[in-house]
Amino acid sequence: PDFNNQGPTVDITLKTRMWPNEAETVRGPYTATTSTNKIDLRVKAREMAIRMATSSGPASESFWELGSIAFDTQQSGEKR
Repeated sequence: PDFNNQGPTVDITLKTRMWPNEAETVRGPYTATTSTNKIDLRVKAREMAIRMATSSGPASESFWELGSIAFDTQQSGEKR
């Protein structure tokens, strides 16, 4: 994760689905601390939403900035 000035931990939750009218599948939360270098996960989906929320620490320390988000994607090879 690329966070600047991160004080508390940040929880990252992914919501995925294969089809527009399908129910969402929730993955996570994955916790990112100041010492987290990388979060490995594998998701198979056509749509994805990302939610980031502060999970701990006093309100005065809840400031953080998000840098670039990077995803490695690969076509699954399935015919649709």
